[in-house]
Amino acid sequence: MPNKTNPRITQDGLKALQDELVQRKEVKREELKATLEEMREAGDLSENEGYHLAIEENQANETRINELETLIKEAKVVTSCKQNVVCVGSEVTVKCDDKKEYTYKIVGQEEADPMENKVSYESPIGKALIDKKKGAKVVFDIPAGKKKCKITKIKRA
Repeated sequence: MPNKTNPRITQDGLKALQDELVQRKEVKREELKATLEEMREAGDLSENEGYHLAIEENQANETRINELETLIKEAKVVTSCKQNVVCVGSEVTVKCDDKKEYTYKIVGQEEADPMENKVSYESPIGKALIDKKKGAKVVFDIPAGKKKCKITKIKRA
């Protein structure tokens, strides 16, 4: 979880956090409560591994609820940015030295999903793209080395 104050996030990202919070509070919390009650009724709790696992899962759920409440409270939803400039919420297409085109959606840290080409504005790719204009040349520091690219398209989602 980022320790920054007022992390930037998209409207969709905020909605996903709010949905997760509701699910954890209204569904998961009740499921875990029922599991703990069942385990207590089973008898000797000192040797009941299921009870101890349920307690750990309950604690993890409560920790995540607290994280979500903090994230939602502190999040700064990006609703606008300068015209033709990459910002949180932008979909950016780049053409790189390897002649391939890549499209990334710039999102908040909690929304990042490399499998869907959603990159955080705090990631190396996000940092290279944020606040740049169409036509700008950028260099990504990625695990495989440096990748040189040119921004060919910026679309506001």
